Amino acid sequence: MKKILMALGIALTIVACDKNAEKVEEPTKVDQVAQAVEAKADEVKEATEAKAQEVSNAATEQANEVQKAAETKMDEVKDAVAAKADEMQKTAETKVDEIQKATETKVDEIKEKTANKVAEVKEATEAKVDKVQDAVGAKVDQLTQKLTKDQKVAFKTVDNGQVVTLDSTDNFETAVLTIGDKKVEMKQAVSGSGVRMVGDNDKVEVHFKGKEGILTIDGKDTNLVAE
Repeated sequence: MKKILMALGIALTIVACDKNAEKVEEPTKVDQVAQAVEAKADEVKEATEAKAQEVSNAATEQANEVQKAAETKMDEVKDAVAAKADEMQKTAETKVDEIQKATETKVDEIKEKTANKVAEVKEATEAKVDKVQDAVGAKVDQLTQKLTKDQKVAFKTVDNGQVVTLDSTDNFETAVLTIGDKKVEMKQAVSGSGVRMVGDNDKVEVHFKGKEGILTIDGKDTNLVAE
């Protein structure tokens, strides 16, 4: 019995030792697991950081590409807008030139028409004036012929109404000028129109046409009108 108890005690001691050994080994196992987990966590962290850096680099590169594409597109838009603006400006300048040329052409046409109309009016006016002058000249010639045919013409001075007469017997080749009680022998002289008589060494002159005349004595002119 004593031997059995001793054996049982030894067995219990061995079991207790085994349990103590297991208790001592348990913390070592946990540490190993913890170290493994920590190592794995570091690997995951490093992998995550590497992936994050990779993603960041890719995103930065993508952003740079997008920015470059946007800048290129903006340059294209600017160039297109500038080209369109130049085209519109050229079109506007061309249109302005066309309008200016059309206006100048229209002005030239108006000037030409106006000049032609003025020329027509001038020509018609000159023709009318010529007719009037011809008619007046014919009338004056008729009156002059009548006066010369009568062989006597009588005038009076405009300033004081003194009577002046010319008497002729040879169609006014010669005549006698009577001014008051003074008589002067006259002879016909060259005249552009009407009748011109001179006498007393050209100191006295009578030039008449129609119903008007001029008496010149010693260079002094006096207007005459027919009585």
